[in-house]
Amino acid sequence: MIVFSRYLILIWSFCAIICSCQSTPSAEHAVITGMTMGTSYRITHEMDCSISQQNIEHLLKLINQAVSTYIDSSIISRFNQSDSGIVLSLDQKDSVEARYFLDNLNRALEVCKDTDGWFDPTVMSLVNYWGFGYSAREKRFAVMSDTVASLLQNVGCEKISIQRSNQISISKSNEKTALDFSAIAKGYAVDQIAMQLINADCNDFLVDIGGEVRSKGSNRDRELWKIGINKPAEDADRNEIIAVIHLEDQAAATSGNYRNFYQTEDGQIISHTVNPKTGMPERNELVSVSIIAKDCTTADAYATACMSMGLQRAKKLIELHDELEGVLIYSASNGSFLSYISAGIQDIVDFIEK
Repeated sequence: MIVFSRYLILIWSFCAIICSCQSTPSAEHAVITGMTMGTSYRITHEMDCSISQQNIEHLLKLINQAVSTYIDSSIISRFNQSDSGIVLSLDQKDSVEARYFLDNLNRALEVCKDTDGWFDPTVMSLVNYWGFGYSAREKRFAVMSDTVASLLQNVGCEKISIQRSNQISISKSNEKTALDFSAIAKGYAVDQIAMQLINADCNDFLVDIGGEVRSKGSNRDRELWKIGINKPAEDADRNEIIAVIHLEDQAAATSGNYRNFYQTEDGQIISHTVNPKTGMPERNELVSVSIIAKDCTTADAYATACMSMGLQRAKKLIELHDELEGVLIYSASNGSFLSYISAGIQDIVDFIEK
């Protein structure tokens, strides 16, 4: 499995808290729910869609067989366990999984290059070291060590190369380099489900995997789909929201450091966002980053990149990319929350509190 924390929540699931509408779907919508990637998924769609939970579960199983580091036989695990890489053939029986793996790898490398390495899929050894991967968690201290410096030698997108001929060879220049798609795979799975719904002639749906979402059309009240951003406080209730986003045929993903962390014996906070530049758990003024894009793969990856790079770089990145919009929540010196909302979405984001 791939373990994630939920930072975006579906508003209608908690309507009793923030409005007077009903808290259960109407007869005009169907809901499919289940578990995947260490979290839950929920698909809400119009009744006329010809799609079943069996279809969804089969799709998710294939994606996990491609990208889950918790499955020893998955393609990503085979690559990570190899000394120099693997060879894939799209003619083999696992050709679908191979395509899913390559989709994730290609997009991850694109975002890595575009963000100058602030998003980097080769951080697996560091993620494991700090206790947020598939290895058993050990107590660490948030200080630079020879071990972290050594592990940084395994990191870098330039260490991965892809050669295409009759077969596809994915090579690594460092035998200890390992891939981690946990910051992109969930968004990718959302997009694949969305494509199945579109192919099934669904005009209205919302796909949610662990808080990463993609929408089309409208909800049961014929309004835009609404999602909430969790209040980014360590002591906040999991259903407590700070803002509402109205999505129109868009995807959204949120990254934050306020849930998935642990403390060392001396009180240091070890967060799950690992800075690929320093090898250290990243703690900066940003506490929550929500990225809005046309597809959830993009939103997922860039949310992680922004969280790693901090407020000023994240603002610049969003402003330089027409395809990205963002809600950045950061902490003030007095403990209150401040926010940056990019120009293109200021009319679809409502803050409940700051």
